[in-house]
Order: sequence, then C-alpha cells, then structure tokens
Amino acid sequence: MPTSWSWFTFWLLVHLLAVAVALGPTFVFPLIIRLSERRPRHAVFGKELDVLIQTRLVLPALLVAGLSGIGLIVTANVDPAGSEWLLISLGLYAVLLAFSVAIQLPATRRAVVLLRDAAGGDPSPKLAAVNRQLRRAGGVLSILFLSILVLMIWRPGAAVG
Repeated sequence: MPTSWSWFTFWLLVHLLAVAVALGPTFVFPLIIRLSERRPRHAVFGKELDVLIQTRLVLPALLVAGLSGIGLIVTANVDPAGSEWLLISLGLYAVLLAFSVAIQLPATRRAVVLLRDAAGGDPSPKLAAVNRQLRRAGGVLSILFLSILVLMIWRPGAAVG
C-alpha cells in the first residue's frame, strides 16, 4: 500500500535523523577522554577531534532537531501548552543546548589549549580538572538527552493513537 508523503512525514524523518546524528557521537566522548589520558602524545588530537565532532556534527544536528521539532509541532497542529510532556521536553532541550554551548564546548576547547601548552610534557593539573568537568558535564548532557528521548517516545499523558 503506497504511503503518501506529507510535511509531517518530512519533518519527522528530518527530526529522527538529526537526533540520531546528534546523539550517536556523544557516547564516544568519554572514550576519547580515557584514551587521551592513557596516550598523552595523542591527547591533543583526541581533544581536537572532540571539538570537531561537537562543532560539525552534534551542535548543528541539535539545531536541526530543534527546528524540525518545531516543524512537527506546526504541521501536526499541536498546542504545546496543552501537552505537559512536550513543554518539559522543550525546556530540557533548551537547557541541553545552552549547556552544550556554554559549558561543554568551552571546556573542551580549554583542554585543547592546556594540552598544546604542555607540548608533549606533563599535562598540568588544570587539565585533570577540566577532564573531570568534561566527564560531569557529559553525564549531565547524557541524562538530559535520554530524558528528552524517553519523554518523546513515552509521551506521558498524551492521547493514545
């Protein structure tokens, strides 16, 4: 049976792809941190890769997910005020985006600078502090991301169907 394409279908596809692109790489960041700590000679590369993934994949995909989410809301004629799960998801999304841009990315860039300053020598204690901050921030971002995902799938209180 042929399926007709609609704007809703388009926005849903874009939204799901953007979420997959944004979410997938985030599970690699802790591995990059651990490997960078074990192999200090390659730590600058690891952190630069981290910044590249954040700026070229994760953040743009997060923005596309947000825009396509708005497209879904508009094409489905959903009133966000009447949907508690959606309002909470939008709030968590705003926090996640702000946290990523204001805390995670600057901390990763700070780690790159600290590693370059060490130039093959012993990394400074500041780097260990930044890596701890990155781990904590990554945990917060993962919880936010997974919370939004659960709300979007479960949609507590939403009408069935």
